[in-house]
Amino acid sequence: INDFSISPDGTTLALALNNATIEIRNYNDGQIRKPFEDWKIVDPFKFIKFLPSNSLLVSGSENGIARVWNINGTSIWETPKQDKDCKTIEINSLKSISISNDGVKFVSLSDDNLINVWDINLKSLLLSSKLDYGPIQRISVSPDNKMLAYQAGSSSVVLWSIESHKQI
Repeated sequence: INDFSISPDGTTLALALNNATIEIRNYNDGQIRKPFEDWKIVDPFKFIKFLPSNSLLVSGSENGIARVWNINGTSIWETPKQDKDCKTIEINSLKSISISNDGVKFVSLSDDNLINVWDINLKSLLLSSKLDYGPIQRISVSPDNKMLAYQAGSSSVVLWSIESHKQI
């Protein structure tokens, strides 16, 4: 197990497994649904997070791709390799994903400290920025969706404005 997430309603557990599958377990009846598998992916899922709706999840893989899935295992959307202007989006292995409280956006952090802010409804990249404060381990979106907090090194947490693209 590389990561897990509990649904906001507390009834379902999603597991990101090292064999490139996602497993969904229901707490009420103990049932394990058919695992999510995408044969385009050979890299393990590193992260899995439920969106507030309970019906969608976001996964992140070592290949740098994040995907939005419905609860039945259908891949709805994956982060593109090009933006709307056909410029290449550089993505390395993902280290962390954080979901906005409204479930409309998520932020991905790659090994090279690049953060990408994605809009799930628009299926597009809103912002890409390289954070330059040491090796970053984790990110989290603030409740108002205006800031990121990120762990830099082993003992620092930095606040960063999504709007101004600057450290606070």
